[in-house]
Amino acid sequence: MYDIVFISYQEPNADENYNKLLKRFPLAKRVHGVKGIHQAHIEAAKKACTKMFYVVDGDALILSLIHI
Repeated sequence: MYDIVFISYQEPNADENYNKLLKRFPLAKRVHGVKGIHQAHIEAAKKACTKMFYVVDGDALILSLIHI
């Protein structure tokens, strides 16, 4: 299991997208308001407790898939 870090800056739907992510992955972390994508990724790495982690951009919407 890897940590999930949601990175947002000024995306208009970032809060809504993060809340939807939390419903599916309640332990997801967030980095918000860090200027520059490289700097935001550095901050995400600092928040992650696992050796590798998933990054979700602020304008990304995670869809729930149904397995049959």
